[in-house]
Amino acid sequence: MRLRSPSSRGAFRARLSIFDSIWALLSPLLALYLTAAQILSPYNLGAAALYCGIALFFSLLAFVGFKLRDGLIQYFSVNDALDVMKAVIVAELLTGATLFTLTRLEGVPRSAPVVHILVLAAGLVLYRLAVWMTHAENRTVRPSGDAVAEHILMIGATRLSAQYI
Repeated sequence: MRLRSPSSRGAFRARLSIFDSIWALLSPLLALYLTAAQILSPYNLGAAALYCGIALFFSLLAFVGFKLRDGLIQYFSVNDALDVMKAVIVAELLTGATLFTLTRLEGVPRSAPVVHILVLAAGLVLYRLAVWMTHAENRTVRPSGDAVAEHILMIGATRLSAQYI
């Protein structure tokens, strides 16, 4: 009988933040509202639902693909912001390409995808910055009088490794 090492048990898990999911649902509606889209009229609610549903699907797919939930949100960095931007741009490109193929974006203003990128990215980044700011007091370094430098190699990003850091 052969025992597997712990690294061979790793599996892909789709994890999503509740805020990210809710914001991915609301941001296409907000983008359509800000661009005064014709599909928000009571006669075109099916087209608006199609746009919002496809945008939600590809946004959540990009969030899982870029692993936005895997980082420690209280230690938000520029690299995390770049990952958010990459996920948002990929999600909007997939949404635009799919909708253009299906409906040729009828009723959707041409500025709506750009506004959607800005709204979605701004909401995700501002949420992460707000969490980062609320945890600012926990990041203060208090050097002791006889502190000695210690070199440690940490593999993985967990709450325990963040406490060691």
